[in-house]
Amino acid sequence: MSLCRDLFDKGHTLYTDNWYTSLELAEKLINKNIHSVGTLRSNRRGNPQQVISKKLKREEIIAKENEQGITILK
Repeated sequence: MSLCRDLFDKGHTLYTDNWYTSLELAEKLINKNIHSVGTLRSNRRGNPQQVISKKLKREEIIAKENEQGITILK
């Protein structure tokens, strides 16, 4: 969060890799008017299990959106 301090309340989008991306971070950033996009490790705490554990066939997708509008997509 300290790295993004200059971006607070400006409506920017932050792109991260799976080392930094988490649902918890996305919630904190959205509260500061920063959108985030990134790959997500399947073993992160707070991930929706119905998305993470779903076995998909080719060209299938599944998504879950929470009350803050944060979407986890597989």
